[in-house]
Amino acid sequence: MQRVNAQVVVDADESLDVFVRHLRLERGLSEHTIRAYATDIRGLLEHAARMGRPGAAGIDIAVLRSWLAKLTTTGKARTTIARRTFMLATVAKVGSRA
Repeated sequence: MQRVNAQVVVDADESLDVFVRHLRLERGLSEHTIRAYATDIRGLLEHAARMGRPGAAGIDIAVLRSWLAKLTTTGKARTTIARRTFMLATVAKVGSRA
């Protein structure tokens, strides 16, 4: 099992906190939707770490494609994949303003 630098985990957690605050305060989304988005992000971060690219900074187009492909091959519903794709676009938009 690959070891992950503790600072990478802290940075990823801080990035997730910023995004959750954005969803709650600026977008006014329900707690259920916020939980779903946070779970999606954690799943993406875990996938990136398994690929040897821990933390938000390790996520690139190859990681995103791999993650979406895994969702498809593991039988996730098209609506779930669509929500996760929308979440990625939202994260990118929020990140570009930071």
